Amino acid sequence: MLRGARPVVEVENGRNSLAENRLAVDLARRHGLTACAGSDAHTLSELGTHPTHFLSPVTCLADLTSALRCGACEPALSRAEAV
Repeated sequence: MLRGARPVVEVENGRNSLAENRLAVDLARRHGLTACAGSDAHTLSELGTHPTHFLSPVTCLADLTSALRCGACEPALSRAEAV
């Protein structure tokens, strides 16, 4: 791991079951990991179904890696926490 970087774990995956996503949310919380989401899209209609919200503007690769390293992201829509 890079010095000063925080581990990031995908807790919302468009291809996982609700139970699998809930387990990932629980594990991330228990271990103090930064959470993100991913659609795992295989078709155009699946794109963007599980976005990650960044707490600061991301306009280039450097912004993205900085936000991930600092933990400045979270799942935008969490099905796993909704119920």
